[in-house]
Amino acid sequence: MSERVIGLFIISILLLANIVSAPSIVLGQVPPSLVKRVVAKGSAFVFPEVEAIVSEALSMIPEEVLRALNIPKPTTGFILANRSGLYVVLSTKAGEGFAEVAGFMLKRSLNFRGFKLNIILAEEIAFTTKGDRVDISEILSSPEDYELRLVEVMGFGSQLPLIYDPDDGSNITRPFLIGFLSEEPFTTSPFRPKRVIRDARRLLESTREIIKEFSESCLPYIGYDKRGYMVDGAEGMVLDGIIILPGSMISELLTSITSLRSIMGDLKRPTLYLVREEFPPGKSATLRDISEDSARFIGRIVSISANGIGGRISIQESIRSIQGESTAMDMLLEAYISWDMHKMPSPKGILPLIGALNDHQDCVYVNVNGTLEILGKVVNATYIDESLTSKPAIIIYSLRRVGELKLEELSDKCLEMLQDRLGEVNFALTNFMEELPSSIPIRPPPVVRQAVHPITAERVTDLPILISLSRKIRILIHVVRPGELIPIRLSNSSITCLNLTLSREWRDLNITIVKLMHLPQNIPAPGGIIYSYYEVEVSAPSSAISKAAIGFWVAKEWIDGVGATYSDVILMRYSGGRWKALETNVIGENITHVYYGSKTPGFSIFAITIPQAIGLNLINISISLTYDGKGLRELARDIVVNLIDDSGRVVKEITGADKFSIVVRPGIYKLRVLWKSVLVAEKSIDLSTPKSANVSLQIPLKLTDTSFTAVDMLGRILRGVEVEVVPNIYGGLSNVGGIITIRAMVTTKLYTVKLSWASPVYGTEASVTIADTPEGLKARKIIELPVGTVTVSVVDREGRPIAGADVTFGKVTKKTDAAGKAYFEMVPLEKEGAGISYDVTVKREGFVVFTGKETVSRARTTITEIGELHVITTRTPPEVEVRGEVYFDHTTTSASGTMTISLPKSISQATQQAREVGVRATFTALLMIAILAVVLIVCITLIIAVARKMRRISRI
Repeated sequence: MSERVIGLFIISILLLANIVSAPSIVLGQVPPSLVKRVVAKGSAFVFPEVEAIVSEALSMIPEEVLRALNIPKPTTGFILANRSGLYVVLSTKAGEGFAEVAGFMLKRSLNFRGFKLNIILAEEIAFTTKGDRVDISEILSSPEDYELRLVEVMGFGSQLPLIYDPDDGSNITRPFLIGFLSEEPFTTSPFRPKRVIRDARRLLESTREIIKEFSESCLPYIGYDKRGYMVDGAEGMVLDGIIILPGSMISELLTSITSLRSIMGDLKRPTLYLVREEFPPGKSATLRDISEDSARFIGRIVSISANGIGGRISIQESIRSIQGESTAMDMLLEAYISWDMHKMPSPKGILPLIGALNDHQDCVYVNVNGTLEILGKVVNATYIDESLTSKPAIIIYSLRRVGELKLEELSDKCLEMLQDRLGEVNFALTNFMEELPSSIPIRPPPVVRQAVHPITAERVTDLPILISLSRKIRILIHVVRPGELIPIRLSNSSITCLNLTLSREWRDLNITIVKLMHLPQNIPAPGGIIYSYYEVEVSAPSSAISKAAIGFWVAKEWIDGVGATYSDVILMRYSGGRWKALETNVIGENITHVYYGSKTPGFSIFAITIPQAIGLNLINISISLTYDGKGLRELARDIVVNLIDDSGRVVKEITGADKFSIVVRPGIYKLRVLWKSVLVAEKSIDLSTPKSANVSLQIPLKLTDTSFTAVDMLGRILRGVEVEVVPNIYGGLSNVGGIITIRAMVTTKLYTVKLSWASPVYGTEASVTIADTPEGLKARKIIELPVGTVTVSVVDREGRPIAGADVTFGKVTKKTDAAGKAYFEMVPLEKEGAGISYDVTVKREGFVVFTGKETVSRARTTITEIGELHVITTRTPPEVEVRGEVYFDHTTTSASGTMTISLPKSISQATQQAREVGVRATFTALLMIAILAVVLIVCITLIIAVARKMRRISRI
């Protein structure tokens, strides 16, 4: 009996001990040292490289932690950013916009390429993709107020689609959208089709130039993993996205790891990270409506359903021909000839559809036919390219293929008409390609302007009516019959007519016509006064040419200026190592020009000239102005050249050109060149006894480009540095990746250059001013701005470091490390030589222990603050643990019942709080004692009852 009683007593005591001492289960069975429960809110990002970040974070989580937390196993994730830092959220779903996450945060963090990412295991997630409506001007004027906020903006949109497509066998492609949104209509749209097509081979560089040109006045936006079309000034475009500031943690993360790091680095302004975009619905219309009343639809967004034949052209190979085989960037150009559904196509009822999109395809050209639903903007086709017929066309904003097209139902004549029109549109779209893949259906339009690739014609009758000669054209005719006249008509050229007849049939006849600025070095100049040079090459030999003639125009002003008559002008051909005069006749004239015709036995280099043998005592001076060994190009608009004779009279003045010719009589002259009203060259020219009637001079100007790199005090390149140059006598400024170039500075002048860098994080600006010559600036190579790292040390009154204190420096808060230090990077330290003041606050356990202003400078980058807490005592029952949310630095209870509490408050406040804690602790202790007493009484009662029952049993 006694053993049973003792056993029951022990069991009761164990049960009681378990009740009293069982720990509270806060996180299942996971120790609090590994995870803690959190609720985090912020902006969610899913850019392409998140997959790698999520994978690395998942590898850091022990399996037992996932099992103990009893949450679904994460399969994906996203980046969460708020003003406290960056987080990688691991979950079963991912999204972008504003996210609210409830879950568990690991005490360990992930270091991804230098960025600290806290890891959250999500239990519940809620996403919001629609933001609050905000004006663009508000964001641009107060960007800090909108940092990492999800907003909705509306305006005029212009965007370019790109795709990162490395073709390395990985099947990884990354579509991007880069664009601008403006509250006012674009005077010139950033991504207009003509510019995109013209610069297609240097697409990335052109895009960066556009970013620099437009980002000051518009809100730039960038969409990762977003598919879309080129947009050209669409009115009423609505974007939802997250505002990110340059220099912020999320901006630096995007810049460092995404495929468009060079473009992200050029975005020096607040940028919208695109979550979703929406176009206005568009006016419902038919193609016939648009064709018959184009004035009503031009410039409007329309919604149509139509049949279309066409295809998509990859431009990656053309980009690689310039940028190299490793280039991974691509874009697809898309063109269709469309007509209304349930109708047969007719010449008046067909319209071209033209677009560019960021999709992947493995070959250069893919045919796409079908029934299409299109949203787009109606423009005149000449807006896309001058070679296209002046009639309506639609720039595609979105397109969906909804049905098949039965081409066999179309007649051969109808199908040929559609394919011819499609070929003309493809010709305009591919006019940047020097070599055309045979897979692209091409047909030259009636008028060709600024052709880059060869103008290809199956037959002579397929040749364009007119070709604009910018510098060089190439013509390929697949079949030429004997005796068939080949008429080539040119504009923008002195030679405007070339007629050619072959004596026998010829396959793949190539004709090349080039304007020559100068003769090749191995060819001597002909005698006389030169009007212009041309080179004409024909793949057929002279023996196969039965007839050939050239027609050309010469300005009357030029003829009169050299004192010649109209009949003095001749065409000369270089052949067999010498120049030969061709029979030249005056055919006609208009108000400004005389038209001539010449017959030629073959083709080579031609010169339109007035021979010296006529007896004119004149000299033709060809002058080329250069600086740093290159031409002036657009800088030539500020050029004024004076040619002064020996009496001091200005005999000729040339403005706005860096290459020109002057016809003068023999004598001694002085050439003076002014640029922006500053003398940049002066040269004496002795032509009293010239050896030739043609003299070429290259005049170097006292101009130079100056480049240097702006860095902080640790040598890190600063992006987004603003530059002011005084005096304003230079050609232009550029800042690419922190390398600043000032073009065309006058080498004889002293300049004052001010560099300013505004921190988007701290809201302050560092600046430095330097006075130097262009050569002196160039010799510096690096200019250091007063931007550096500020160290804030937090110590107690004895100088001992305090770890874990929250230090707010300006707008940034960080914790002190084990050495009591918090480091703040990229801080502007001085402006115009004077230190900059910042608000500094130190908190410990949520209480402010220091607040004030501190001034930093180049010489003062370390600040020490005292963060000591007051210590008070109160009486509590011995060995009582204080539970609950107590915001003290630390609490200890001695055996005598004295509890020590460290507080950052006044003594009276601390005493009152300590009393409250002591009362709560005493109450808790008494309650536990009462419970223990009740349990003991119950146990004793049970034991007595059991003992009595056992006695009765034993008696029986």
